[in-house]
Amino acid sequence: MKFEKTIYINKFKRKDFFLIVTILISISGIYGWYAGKYGFASFSLVYIPSAPATSFVFLALSLLLLLIIHFDKSKFIKITSTILTLCILFFCSLIFLDFIFDFTWDAENFIVFNPEIVGTIPIGRMSPITSLLFIFNCIGILGIKQFNYKIYKYISGFLSLFVFIVSSVLLMGYLYNVPFLYGSNIIPVALPASFCSFFFSITLLQVYTLKFWSFNIIGENIIKRQLLKSFLPIVILIIIVQGYLITNFSLRHQHPALTSALIILIAIFVTILMVLRISELLGKQIQKVEISLRKNEEKLRSITQTANDAIITTDITGNILGWNSGAEKIFGYKEPEITGQSLTIIIPDEYIEQHINGIKRIGSGGDKHVIGSTVELNGLNKNGIVFPIELSLSEWKISEGTFYTGIIRDISERKRTELIIQNKNKELQELNVTKDKFFSIIAHDLKGPLAVMIGLSDIIIDNFDSYDKKKIENLVTSLNTVANRTYSLLENLLEWSRLQRGMITADLKENNLKTIVNSICLLFSEMAFNKNIALHNHVFSDIYAYCDVNMTNTILRNLVSNAIKFTDSNGFVSINAFQRGTFIEIQVIDTGLGIPLENIPFMFSIEKDISAKGTKGEKGSGLGLLLCKEFVEKQGGRIWVESEMGKGSTFYFTLKYLA
Repeated sequence: MKFEKTIYINKFKRKDFFLIVTILISISGIYGWYAGKYGFASFSLVYIPSAPATSFVFLALSLLLLLIIHFDKSKFIKITSTILTLCILFFCSLIFLDFIFDFTWDAENFIVFNPEIVGTIPIGRMSPITSLLFIFNCIGILGIKQFNYKIYKYISGFLSLFVFIVSSVLLMGYLYNVPFLYGSNIIPVALPASFCSFFFSITLLQVYTLKFWSFNIIGENIIKRQLLKSFLPIVILIIIVQGYLITNFSLRHQHPALTSALIILIAIFVTILMVLRISELLGKQIQKVEISLRKNEEKLRSITQTANDAIITTDITGNILGWNSGAEKIFGYKEPEITGQSLTIIIPDEYIEQHINGIKRIGSGGDKHVIGSTVELNGLNKNGIVFPIELSLSEWKISEGTFYTGIIRDISERKRTELIIQNKNKELQELNVTKDKFFSIIAHDLKGPLAVMIGLSDIIIDNFDSYDKKKIENLVTSLNTVANRTYSLLENLLEWSRLQRGMITADLKENNLKTIVNSICLLFSEMAFNKNIALHNHVFSDIYAYCDVNMTNTILRNLVSNAIKFTDSNGFVSINAFQRGTFIEIQVIDTGLGIPLENIPFMFSIEKDISAKGTKGEKGSGLGLLLCKEFVEKQGGRIWVESEMGKGSTFYFTLKYLA
């Protein structure tokens, strides 16, 4: 039962308190009129009583507002309260208009018939000021229904504030005996009516929570708003109570000292209650703010600590103040050992000076464009490893100074991926070039020799009977030469095609290098003899290499063929081999034309077509050297060339040495 009572009190102690007071005053006024006890209707025989119509209207409006506050979701209550409020608004408007236009009929007869007249004062009638205040209060109640529209909220809130001010003036005029403020004998407003207007307007202001244009001057500051809501009504109430005591306390003439003391004690008591109430309200607001801040801090810390990225906070000098678990994972330092250290501890030496200068420029306003931007730098972890990072920097200023928060991401994996993509793109470009070269060879280098072979064969067939033996022999020799050259080209093309498709693997075995070179010299002896070129094999018989015989044959075949092709008569081609550590270095030396310096970087590449004609007009495809490079690398070696124009060339390649 105690628990239910506490809930009830807490539910009604704020907005409903002043409405209940208004209802009690209204009931007292109605009882006073109908019982003939005007003291109940006026609080004191010194003042005129509140009109019956005024008490009835206040009672009705208070009950309506009470229903609206506690049953705002009920559709029936909304419709019923709106209709009744409009009826009261119409009734009060008739009374106000009757005063202005002096109608022959009396609207108050609906409630009270033939109100009594005391002297010349119509003590039983509602005054025009009271009716106007009722009109404003009705508009305020109707405005609650249109709370989503700012224009209604502003108008209703302002009118509620206006009623509050007017009723405050009326009360102070009464209680401090200033007839001009409450109308005197011209348009009297009863004291109970003034109290009811004052309490009712306070309730409306609480409903609107002072959120309308008249209070924009205090902005959105919660504390200022709460102080205004708490202080203003209580201060005015103290003034009213004090005025009432001063003007109506029965002991004021007999015992002035006692009267003053009692008034002071009452004022102190009310002030203490006011301070306690304000402290309670402010305490609750501050507690709410503290709880909200604590929750936000915990949420922010949770997000910061669970983030994979490093979140680091520093002061203007670069000293580390904040360090999350992401920073610990990336840099290896724990928060206790890094806090208070200089940021340079996680920066490579070559970036430290640049970092310090950058911080100084940012602090002086010289590098504001860096704030909020993302840059790529290098970081240094606890193990001394330098790695790429991405930094996003933000600046924030508080009363304690300027601070910076950096969000750092380890982009090592991204950089590796980018490098892989770059290499893949490069390989793709090379494959495209290779494809173009492949089709070029098929379309040009194979088509030309085949056309020559077809032409020569046609000549022999057409003139076989008319040509002598010597003529036919020359033609057949030419046909054979073209056929051999075409076969060699086709063989290289097929080998290269198989290599590109991954169909060739190196079968590395122990092989005598002199034997391999002898077979190559035998193959090209006739070609060298026809050009009057000396072909020498200077490889020692005891040199063995760990190699693939077919690949090595292809390498030497292409290199020796090119050497003979680009060497003039009376020149020589020499093949040498030497041990260089764990490798055998093979040299193919010629005294030929030489290679232009600018072409050397592209000798083993397909990116640029640098093929040239031999000393006898021999043509090449440029595919042979590319094939040599692929086969050398598959055996774990490397290939290169040295050349000088007019003095010849030397091609080198290495194979693994077998002791």
